[in-house]
Amino acid sequence: SAVESLEKAVVEVNKTDLTYTIKSVGNILASEKDYTVESFNTLVAAFDAATAVYDNEEATQADADQANVALQSAVESLEKAVVEVNKTDLYDVIISVGNIVTHENDFTVESFDNMGNAFDAATTVYDNKNATQAEVDQVKTDLQSAIEALEKAVVVDKADLYDVIISVGNIVTHEN
Repeated sequence: SAVESLEKAVVEVNKTDLTYTIKSVGNILASEKDYTVESFNTLVAAFDAATAVYDNEEATQADADQANVALQSAVESLEKAVVEVNKTDLYDVIISVGNIVTHENDFTVESFDNMGNAFDAATTVYDNKNATQAEVDQVKTDLQSAIEALEKAVVVDKADLYDVIISVGNIVTHEN
């Protein structure tokens, strides 16, 4: 009978779009820490539901389409996690340079210039609101190293030399 034929007819469900969306979400699932917990959990729930529909041989085209839309919506609704970058230690090292700068003549020009370049890089990163923790840590380490590498300038005490010159002058004057 016609009714039996209709019941036996297999309706082909096109899951191509759903398959593509599920595969594209795989990369996102590997980067959980990049997103807020709530938005990521919504994505995981939509992903689980979509894979259940994909695996369900009795799912209808409407089921596949709905799961695909829900999964795409969850992807679009992902919110990036706000990553707090701690610049406190960098700030402390930058501030310490203030004491050094007032004694510039105590250090060799080359070592002081190297410290100055590291200081400039550190303040640039400190002022950059998009700086990563790795960048902050690196310029802090570089500035600390430059401070530690400061070389004392050789200072000649000319007062003693002046006294010797005067003494020699007096000796020469008395001999004549």
